[in-house]
Amino acid sequence: MKLMAIVTALLIVSLIGTASGDVVVTRWFENVELNADGSGDVVLQIELVYSEISPLKTLIIQYPAKNIEVIREDTLDFRGALETTIQKKGDFTILSVDINRKTGQYSGEETWNGRIHFKADGLSMVRDDSISFSRNFEEVTAVLEDGQEIPVVFTNSSVSPVVSLPEKYEVVSFSPQPWKMIFQYSRMKVLWREVSGDTPINVEGKYSELLNILVTEKERLKTIEKKLKDAGREDMSEDVIKVKESLNLALGYFEEDDRDTARDYIQKASTIMDKIEEKLTTKPVQDIPQEPTSTPEAEKTPGFGWMVAVTGFLIIALLKRYM
Repeated sequence: MKLMAIVTALLIVSLIGTASGDVVVTRWFENVELNADGSGDVVLQIELVYSEISPLKTLIIQYPAKNIEVIREDTLDFRGALETTIQKKGDFTILSVDINRKTGQYSGEETWNGRIHFKADGLSMVRDDSISFSRNFEEVTAVLEDGQEIPVVFTNSSVSPVVSLPEKYEVVSFSPQPWKMIFQYSRMKVLWREVSGDTPINVEGKYSELLNILVTEKERLKTIEKKLKDAGREDMSEDVIKVKESLNLALGYFEEDDRDTARDYIQKASTIMDKIEEKLTTKPVQDIPQEPTSTPEAEKTPGFGWMVAVTGFLIIALLKRYM
């Protein structure tokens, strides 16, 4: 599989007519998780191909953040290590990724696959209850080992970004048209696939009270499920299923912008959870075994009453005979 990926990348490079010495991005995956204060968490995974004139030494990324703290950096092709240095430049931060190849590993056409995880301040613009994020992927250059600095070339459809809004924020606008939007881990996420490197992305969101209620009810359900498990209560499993169905339907109607119907299903789920919590305060109803009723002695011993009667009759007869 890895050999096939390398061959495909090299074929792409040849088809777009890359000049000798160019550094070409064949895949750029970027996962951005925004926080309500404008900060965020970013994971970059980059796959590059560079040609035969001079090996790649440093990748320079100009990122739209006021400050960056690198959490983790590693190369995924097991050839050398990464060292990232940070330099501030106005509202941007320069990430200089030094690709430390082991001596003697360069042999003409090369590929590189690395990942960088960092936290960033001032990543998005926050105004009242709104947040916006913009990203231009072309602000990347490369420094070769011979010292020359060149722009990085993006192949067509090589960028796949994912932007997650803060918890309880809904998507207001975006560009370009995303592949899809999903609600996951209490966040609305906007996903793009195969975006061109010269296409900037933009996302705007705002705080949603209805989404806040929905997230709160989902968290409440998690707490209830834990209590049921700890108490060994399986008698309300059907009620839990109904709550999940109602909350999923509420989310679906929320995404379709049918807020009234979404509220109705949230209320339905909340009512069921109220009943579950009430039942949790009482012990489950169990069948009480019936105690056996006492049986008259005469009924326990068949024929005993008859024997008593005969004996009495004989005694009376004998008394009459000798009197």
